[in-house]
Amino acid sequence: MKTLHVLTIAATMAALQPGAPAAAQAPASGAAVLLLPAGTAIELMIVREVDSDRSRPGDPVKLRVNAPVVIDGTIVIPVGAEAHGEVTDITSSSGLLKRGRLAVDITSISVGDASIPLGAMLEQEARGGKSDDFLKIALAPMWLPFSRGNSAKLKAGELLSVQVDEDVCLAREGDGFLPVPCPDAVIESAPAGV
Repeated sequence: MKTLHVLTIAATMAALQPGAPAAAQAPASGAAVLLLPAGTAIELMIVREVDSDRSRPGDPVKLRVNAPVVIDGTIVIPVGAEAHGEVTDITSSSGLLKRGRLAVDITSISVGDASIPLGAMLEQEARGGKSDDFLKIALAPMWLPFSRGNSAKLKAGELLSVQVDEDVCLAREGDGFLPVPCPDAVIESAPAGV
């Protein structure tokens, strides 16, 4: 199975998604706050295929967390947590072997009734290269004007490895964890270079 690597995700807690309950804004007094440090890897899986020939900018991209995110032996983001993205740009494949391209913004991971905002951009180009084009032209030059290039695809089941770009604090809420503003003490005690 192919794994795509996205270099950074910005998780900015000051911008919790609208609609998050007030309890998600501050931990209950005495509640333990766990730090999800910058650099923590999160593995996501594409749930529904995205294709440059069928998608349009603004179309939703469905993902899910593929491996639990664990802090100090505690699962803070479980397998199956929904992640969301949006198609931001596409180039459809067309005649004369023009290949497709698509760009996707991975926007958030849902945690309980709140979301951790993310800012990861992923660009995917269609498979193939100059050697493929040469072979098609050499074998059937009269069909070149009618030959379409390959479309760019993010296939269902593909894995994305992303990293948290900024520290995220999480507090227990019911059976799960919700993002909260980081107390100064937690930020100061965070290990450097995680």
